[in-house]
Amino acid sequence: YEVMDARELSFGNESFDLIIDKGTLDAVVCGTDVKSAVRDLLSGLSRVLRPGALLLVMSYGRPDDRQFYLEDDEYGWTVSAK
Repeated sequence: YEVMDARELSFGNESFDLIIDKGTLDAVVCGTDVKSAVRDLLSGLSRVLRPGALLLVMSYGRPDDRQFYLEDDEYGWTVSAK
């Protein structure tokens, strides 16, 4: 595995078919400068996901507290919560 800041991924564009986030979004939301940090995180994830790929976010937060970040038109994602 590689260690890096999730807001500054060094992977090439469209590198992954699946990304699993277990708590990263939660950690960023609990930090400082939340809007900018979340935008940096999700923009980077969007960049490295291939078209049609899946981003699986497992969060301690309620869907109402996280889903609106993922529904930003910038990413073009279809979002569902369970």
